[in-house]
Amino acid sequence: MASLITLGLPLHVAGASERLSFNGKIQSSSFQFIEHVGKQLDQYIQIANIKLESQYKFTNSLRLKFNPYGRFNFSTNSDLEKEFIDLPEAYLEFRQYPARIRIGNNTYNWGVLDGYSPVDVLNQSAYFHPLNPTKLGTLGADLQYEHHLFQLNLVFIPKQRKALFPGEDSRWLPQDFITNVDSGDTLIELPSSPSYYYVHAKELDRALHNNFGAKMSFRTGNWDIHLNYFEGSNFTPEMNVLVTADATEITSGGKQVIQAQENIGIQPEYFRTRMSGASLVWAPEDIILRFETAYFDSITSLEQNPNISPWFWQNGIAIETNFALGRSTLTLLIQGYFSKNPTLSDNLASSSARVFDEAGLIGLRWAPSDSTTVFGSGMYDFKSKGYFTLAGASVSLAEDLKSELIYMSIGGDEQTLMGTYRRNDQVTLNLDYFF
Repeated sequence: MASLITLGLPLHVAGASERLSFNGKIQSSSFQFIEHVGKQLDQYIQIANIKLESQYKFTNSLRLKFNPYGRFNFSTNSDLEKEFIDLPEAYLEFRQYPARIRIGNNTYNWGVLDGYSPVDVLNQSAYFHPLNPTKLGTLGADLQYEHHLFQLNLVFIPKQRKALFPGEDSRWLPQDFITNVDSGDTLIELPSSPSYYYVHAKELDRALHNNFGAKMSFRTGNWDIHLNYFEGSNFTPEMNVLVTADATEITSGGKQVIQAQENIGIQPEYFRTRMSGASLVWAPEDIILRFETAYFDSITSLEQNPNISPWFWQNGIAIETNFALGRSTLTLLIQGYFSKNPTLSDNLASSSARVFDEAGLIGLRWAPSDSTTVFGSGMYDFKSKGYFTLAGASVSLAEDLKSELIYMSIGGDEQTLMGTYRRNDQVTLNLDYFF
């Protein structure tokens, strides 16, 4: 799913024995929001993340991987976010060339673009921070076959996970409006302190059951080419909004405006879709060029839900290169997205990927020394005129300790997704301990 923020470093390897390896990271994150929003929403949020990586090798061909993850939010009253435990990877792998099979929980990375990847749709995500979603591990089987420069991956997921969304008291939920409800014909004006609740999800056409995908990869010279197919649940559900109206009016343009009472219900609805896509990477000596294209069409009919998108087409392209700055290196990334979608996007967290419909992104990373990294990025949504900027630096305090300071700013029209987050400018301090 869409991620504009990448935090942390690869975990250190610290083997306990020749067969067993174990390592991990504990991260303390302190978020200070610049602006106060609502009487029940904290300006200061403290979160702890724990990531563990472990592997046991039974033989050279058979291994067990077990990588639990925990996220603990000490500043919320929502049971959705207080304690979140997941198993992104917990599988048994058997490898005997030219084949490899994994059975168990896994997260799949089928895209080639950094941040948001149109073809990377096999896993649902947790959208506690909608601009930095976390993939959820899903139970399934992954078969891989290799032959010289050709590779085939087949994935079967008997029961897909359901996505997770911001807690009922989260700043990332709309506080002023909910836009483009019911195919864009309805605008919901919220009271000064809306009270959110989630309703049990709906599933159309057994969308969460029997998901499957295939990827073929070819390598020749400086080129990597991938062909992708997936059938199953849409990677973010449609959101039904349940309100009681104080008043309703119809504007001159035909839009219905609802003045909602305090309690706002949200019901995720999963429908069945298929994705056909392709990606390529070209990596000569000086640059890396990446491209992705994905076409989605709904298997679920519009008769079951007229608000779902019957089809949409997404594309992304990126150029990455390095420049020498004395003894250090500056990395530059330029990325663009262009899409076609017949439906309008709402401003709920499930629509966070829609900010990439027509968007440009630039990122910089500079490492002036082995212990210090300076980075920054900016994104502009040409369709809704929204923006996102980020700047930060990380410093290694010791071999197993790193600190990171980040400033993030978000803006846009108040009735767009980025505008919904316009009061969430923040300063983040991360402290990472590796073991």
